[in-house]
Amino acid sequence: MYGKPFVILIFIICFSQALRAQDTLVYVGDSVAINSLNIEQIKAKRFFDPSRAALLSAVMPGLGQAYNKKYWKMPIVWGGLVLGISLANFYNERLQIFRVDHFERLNGQPGTLMVSTRRLEQLIQRYRRDRDQTVIYTFMWYGLNIVDAHVDAYLKEFDVNDELALKLEPYVDASVPWQMNAGVSLVLKFK
Repeated sequence: MYGKPFVILIFIICFSQALRAQDTLVYVGDSVAINSLNIEQIKAKRFFDPSRAALLSAVMPGLGQAYNKKYWKMPIVWGGLVLGISLANFYNERLQIFRVDHFERLNGQPGTLMVSTRRLEQLIQRYRRDRDQTVIYTFMWYGLNIVDAHVDAYLKEFDVNDELALKLEPYVDASVPWQMNAGVSLVLKFK
């Protein structure tokens, strides 16, 4: 009468309810204990919250790096943003000068710049392109600032021990007696 999918759905609902009824969660401070399975999962408290670092960098560029205690990155972030804004302003000012002169020439007035109309149109296109690219690169730098703060906060507590090593080692393959292959291999060792 009912199709196979309906029977499977009823089975899944009943089975999930039966599993849910068996487990009881007990919250004790920062740990969660599942009584029926005797599993204890300890929730580690993060000292550096990645979301907070990203939010701080979004509000004020460089603030997320300060939150992560990477103070040396702050001038780099600010320098990139100041450079991008300054270049965009420079290109925009030159673009406006060329546009005004081109507009005057189109209205029959003599232009103030000593360039041909064709060259003036090329300059307008060039400075518009340069301004737009600089604005895009500045927004990319701003986004990279946010991503850097987030990733740095996330990896701040990553445990790196001495047993983890990445080395370049010479490689010699003599599997075939009359032919030898030599090179360099990248070896990842962990114990």
